[in-house]
Amino acid sequence: YTDKFRAISSPGIPVLFYDNVPTAEIFGVEASFNVYLLKKKIDLEYGLARYKISEKSAFPFKSDFKQTLEATINHAGFSILLHWFSESESMGWIRTFAGGLAEVTLPPFTNFDVHISKTFRVDHGKIFFSMSGRNLLDSGETVLQGLAIRDRRAYLTFGVQI
Repeated sequence: YTDKFRAISSPGIPVLFYDNVPTAEIFGVEASFNVYLLKKKIDLEYGLARYKISEKSAFPFKSDFKQTLEATINHAGFSILLHWFSESESMGWIRTFAGGLAEVTLPPFTNFDVHISKTFRVDHGKIFFSMSGRNLLDSGETVLQGLAIRDRRAYLTFGVQI
């Protein structure tokens, strides 16, 4: 990238400021491997990503190493997804309350998500329910400019399709 924009946010202000990085390069390799079991009712997938980033501030909070492991189980209208992931530390810039710039480094992060859904066929349509739990492992609290990130979350979703 030549003259790559990098966004810089200010605490409490929902407007981004932009700066240019004269030259920034990102190069990487991503791979994933799948294994299907029991007539594709179970899908196991391992993913790996490795990046070489010349100027980390040009790619804010982009980890240079990531791993994922997923298991998907589909049976009797139920779908269960178990998702484990790990990523290396990442860095970004923020504008301080005093108006200056500060480099922020987020530590390496490993966690686990669970997603469970069920679909019901009703006459000419479908009804589905979904429950999700994100970041279920206790990894401590990470707060950036008052915004909780990497926090534990739960979702309940209901939908109708006609």
